[in-house]
Amino acid sequence: MFGGAFGLEHKLKSEYMINLDSEDEGEVTIGSAGGREIEGKYSFRSRGKRVLERYLANLSVKGLLGGHSGVDINKEEIGHSISIGSMLLQKIQKEVTNYQGFFNLVDIDGGFSMNAIPTTFDASFSLSYDKRIGELQKMLEREKEKMSQYSGLEISLKIEDILENQQIILQEDTKKIVAGFSSIKSGVYSMVEKMPGLVQTSNNLGSIKKVNNEIIVSSLMRSSNEQELNQVYEKITNNLQKNGFGVETTLNFPGWDPNPDSKLVKEAVRVNNEFFGTNLDVVSVHAGLECGIIQEKYPKIDFISIGPTIKDVHSPREKVYIKSVNRTWDLLRQLLQGLNKQPSLVDSKLCAKIQDAEKQLPL
Repeated sequence: MFGGAFGLEHKLKSEYMINLDSEDEGEVTIGSAGGREIEGKYSFRSRGKRVLERYLANLSVKGLLGGHSGVDINKEEIGHSISIGSMLLQKIQKEVTNYQGFFNLVDIDGGFSMNAIPTTFDASFSLSYDKRIGELQKMLEREKEKMSQYSGLEISLKIEDILENQQIILQEDTKKIVAGFSSIKSGVYSMVEKMPGLVQTSNNLGSIKKVNNEIIVSSLMRSSNEQELNQVYEKITNNLQKNGFGVETTLNFPGWDPNPDSKLVKEAVRVNNEFFGTNLDVVSVHAGLECGIIQEKYPKIDFISIGPTIKDVHSPREKVYIKSVNRTWDLLRQLLQGLNKQPSLVDSKLCAKIQDAEKQLPL
């Protein structure tokens, strides 16, 4: 993520830079949040199954909508599979240990990327008895009923006989692993007071994996406030370390400070109004953009970001609107011509032809 921006070393002489990474053709972006990704690793010990450990239970959470952690993190209907899974796993762990049963993790997997809100979570663990399995399943059904706001949510607990050679994570390590990743709060921490609807600080536990003899968690926090970003970073890091995780910062990117009075912003608004007859909304976003990284290297360059309309980014439903790609391309060409003080590339007749052609395209 951002590898190209961090590696940029050319001596750029341009006054302007237009980023094509925005996701709404009706907007021109002039600012974005900074962020920090951490990776926590827990090296666990394992052993073979005991005689009493007769069953392998598989907890599954799936069917959630997913989304972009910098765009959709404040949408309650999306849900967060790892957060839901960790809460359910803790309840099962408590229920089992209250009846002097053994509870040991065997495997765990959830999410796939730090900047995508996870849609799946799977955990398998050993059980030493079967008398209360039905009660555990009923408990999960009751918990699911409390989460009716999450469209498509599926929760299941399946039981099977455990293999004779099954390796099991020690109980002491299991407790620390569950406590560690369950301590990471995903979601909105604060909103920007003067900009309704804009998230200021958030965190997304994007993935948890078992790799060889390690449990690895990846979490991405974002904020337009450096002090809040540091506070969230310290809290999450301390909670992980307290439970035996080693923590490494794997990515640290700066925010992009907005400049609503820039020449480039005003020119983009003017060109869009003249060419399309509509106004561009000037916005800052909670997502991270390359502009903040490049701005640190080239502070005199004037930046904006535009792009075609893309919906449900970083989810299985992601789609781009074809017509908006054409319009974004036309806006870019017109904007470049305007900055270069050249006659328009697209005259009124050609504009009419383009609009007629667009009518034949799908959304």
